Amino acid sequence: MYRAVAAATPQLHIPRRARPLLWGAYLLLLCCASLWALGQQAPAATLDAGGGLYLGEQDATSAYRWTSSQATFAIAPMSQASSATLTLSRTAWPGQQRTPVTLGTDAGALAQVAVGDAPRIIHLLIPAHSRQLVIGSDVTRPPGGDWRWLGVQVRQIEVRGYGLPLERAALAVALGLAGLLATWAVAWCARRGYGWLALATLAGLATRLYGVTYSPAMMHRDEVVSMVDAWYLSRTGHDHLGHLLPLASFEAYGDWVSPLLTYVQLPWVAIFGPNPAVVRVAVALFGTLAVPAAYGLARELRLPAAAPVAALVAALSPWQVFLSRVAIPPALIPTMFTLLLWAAVRFVRRGGERDALLLALAGGLGVYAYPTMKMAVPLVGLLAVALALRAHGWRAVLRWRAAALLLALWLPFLADTLLNPASGTRLQSVALRAEGPLAWLAAWWAGYRSYFDPRMYYGDGGGIRKIIQAVPGHGLALLAEAPLLLGLALLPVLRGGQRRAVERGRPYALPSFTIILLLLGLALLAPLPASLTKGSPHTFRSAMLGPVYALLVGVGASLWWQVLGRLGQRPLAAGLRGALAALVALALLAQGGQWLHTLNTSYALDASDTWFYADGEFDAMRDVVARAPGYDEVWLDIGSMGRPYIFLLAAQPMEPTEVQAQMQIERDPPHVNAITRFGTYRFVNFSLDPSIPSDLPVERASIIRDAKPGYLAQRWEVGGRRILLVRGMKTKVEGDTAGDEEDVEP
Repeated sequence: MYRAVAAATPQLHIPRRARPLLWGAYLLLLCCASLWALGQQAPAATLDAGGGLYLGEQDATSAYRWTSSQATFAIAPMSQASSATLTLSRTAWPGQQRTPVTLGTDAGALAQVAVGDAPRIIHLLIPAHSRQLVIGSDVTRPPGGDWRWLGVQVRQIEVRGYGLPLERAALAVALGLAGLLATWAVAWCARRGYGWLALATLAGLATRLYGVTYSPAMMHRDEVVSMVDAWYLSRTGHDHLGHLLPLASFEAYGDWVSPLLTYVQLPWVAIFGPNPAVVRVAVALFGTLAVPAAYGLARELRLPAAAPVAALVAALSPWQVFLSRVAIPPALIPTMFTLLLWAAVRFVRRGGERDALLLALAGGLGVYAYPTMKMAVPLVGLLAVALALRAHGWRAVLRWRAAALLLALWLPFLADTLLNPASGTRLQSVALRAEGPLAWLAAWWAGYRSYFDPRMYYGDGGGIRKIIQAVPGHGLALLAEAPLLLGLALLPVLRGGQRRAVERGRPYALPSFTIILLLLGLALLAPLPASLTKGSPHTFRSAMLGPVYALLVGVGASLWWQVLGRLGQRPLAAGLRGALAALVALALLAQGGQWLHTLNTSYALDASDTWFYADGEFDAMRDVVARAPGYDEVWLDIGSMGRPYIFLLAAQPMEPTEVQAQMQIERDPPHVNAITRFGTYRFVNFSLDPSIPSDLPVERASIIRDAKPGYLAQRWEVGGRRILLVRGMKTKVEGDTAGDEEDVEP
């Protein structure tokens, strides 16, 4: 039976006569991609492509853009010196003087000029191999209630390169070689029957890595705490708050988060340091493992077409891709829960000793991935055991004795739950509450039902309210998957006609009744933990439903595949199958590409100024660390920045052992911890201290994407001390009631 099913599974096969033509077309495409990558790096700096610039304006002379303290323009590194021509000016207002401007590159300063009212044309020679042109200037805030801190006006910029872009040429060659290697890998996999899996995995890797350092904005504040803990563990064996090798949970901000993510990041951070891009790539690679895991899970069902479709859905799923692009604990769910499902299906089908060990191992590690897994894993395990007993009888329990020993993996989790009263801090803050039992049941049912709302998947996202959980206006799945999922409706019909199909010698490959019960139970159990908390639907807490959804779409597609194979003569059926498969694949790729484009364009800008995605705060803290030696103390405003101490730790202000020895912590569970100081750094709510002035000389004013407010570093001299004040830039001028501060989410 299995061989018949395997033979019916769609395979990636290319006729021998067509292979030279396809290889030629592929090599041409690869050359074009390499030349495109080379051409993209031409030194064509423009006002539109600059960083640290406010939105464009226009006067009678020309268009221009104001700089903040520092404006940057990316240029291609050339083998010879390049030339740049800039036109700078400065609009005068009362008390405004000529502004000194420093011009330089990423390697250092080149010249300093003074800019006044009249536009000044500046010619600059840029050293070879420079990657960035930098314009630095003092800033002032104009009168009239303008919230901006302005440097100089950039009216024109032109860079002319000389020599060869050797580094970019090497990158283009590397791209071509990587493409050839990927092609060889796909061909190697295809010869062994895994061609579709290789293609789906590459697609999943591309969707997770494309623009991963840009969208969502770096970094989510929960990303930083896991990265910092991994860094401190690699250097001291303790987390940043001083706990020795935490196994069950990390204290984090006082909310005690699951530990698996930190240990996944640990080898990466130990090698490359606390680098935001590195941890995002590490998590994206881990999330990509969900694609082959989904393939293996679906193959375990012995259904033709289920495996490649489930893998493709996992690769392109907006839900799974979105989770895998941010280094926070929910990012582990697609891979960890898919592995658990795979182990559960295998255990129910076979019921052997090895199968029980794999289920215990997957469950034992899964509880450390994310809080809702602490409930989901035992529920899935109990369901699998009950169905395995139904399928294999009570005597099978004797084969599972060794697996019981692996339950020792849960001992740290159980000890933490029983002995650490603060470990439930996060649950206490999000648990569903109501005035009475009936009200609670009504609230629970409303939340549970929301996870089966088609709008959540194929519409505008249903009740998902927060931008940090999904792309607004988009569902968590692709519309082209809906017809495949509806194939599940064929299951009762095909099971009813199975006897007649056997008599004709062409039986349908259908899951057993036990496996059907397992699939139904998984679909009902996956959203249950999330429904017990506030804010449903919540895409992070219900992330277990994503792998179940991918599996069900694969099962539905497999049923359609079998039905289509029986329509008409074999050539007609094969042609119909191929045409519809190609149509569905193209629709999935088109819709997935459209969603990915939205993620990397409008969403990247919309999410860049929330407190959760603190765009630019890490760079601001690195600037603070560089300036700190010139001051007696550095004060950071916790009222206008989201937990700045953790971003400061990521910028490595001191040795980890010194930070751990000097950190002053105020714990007040269930509220988050308050870090008050370490070393020369203090963390203060400026709005609650009237002695802290706001009208001070500015050391640096930085803005984030789309010219949104960023961060302000000011110089304060009081009592013979030099203090650097760092705060979030506001859109409201002190004393001005016409505006309000940026709307942020605490």
